[in-house]
Amino acid sequence: MESTDLIIVLMSIVGCCMGLHVASDEDMVLEPIRKLLEDKAEGSKSLTFLFKPVLLCVCCMPSIYGTIIYWAYILYASIEITWWVFFVWPIIILTSSFLNCFIGWSLEFVKNSAKFMAALVEKEDEQDIK
Repeated sequence: MESTDLIIVLMSIVGCCMGLHVASDEDMVLEPIRKLLEDKAEGSKSLTFLFKPVLLCVCCMPSIYGTIIYWAYILYASIEITWWVFFVWPIIILTSSFLNCFIGWSLEFVKNSAKFMAALVEKEDEQDIK
């Protein structure tokens, strides 16, 4: 397994998880599925634990989707399965989880900043009218 393989797998995992996260955001196509999972998990620690890596937690999603993508790539690229492949697997998952958290939190920051600025502009417009 070469370093380019690692980068391809890492970016594929991050892209897939972030794509699902954004697609399940407010007013997006997968929002009903996310809301259904949130409603089912409400008040149940075990269901929350199960549903977080499916769609509810962008930092947790690589544990499922990352594993699927990693092993699919290993099989697709006909990479020889050695101890190194097993050693790199959790490192790839943890790294993609970090990147997902960083990107996800950055997106939340930008969305919240935009809402804050919109509220400021609206407040200034109301004061100008008076």
